[in-house]
Amino acid sequence: MTVTIVRPIPLSSIDYPEGPLADRLEAEARRALPQVRGLDDAQTEGERMQAYAQVIEEQRDDFIGMYGDAFGWEKRSVPREASVPALGRYVAAVVNAE
Repeated sequence: MTVTIVRPIPLSSIDYPEGPLADRLEAEARRALPQVRGLDDAQTEGERMQAYAQVIEEQRDDFIGMYGDAFGWEKRSVPREASVPALGRYVAAVVNAE
């Protein structure tokens, strides 16, 4: 009986392997994934994470700009106390209903 241990190789690893298999994996990833500015020039994992974080922040800003802030907590510098206004609205609704 033979046992083969296969270790997954993260695409963002700095110790990415060389060879035909690596070239095919890289080509498939480039074809399937959206382009991330700054990812090709990144030398360390920290630089790669910064490039991803920048793209995620831009996509979040675009989404909020298009659809609005549905939850009210995005980009808020001072968090609001959600229970107090909600309780006030509930009491006002009950009083108005009676």
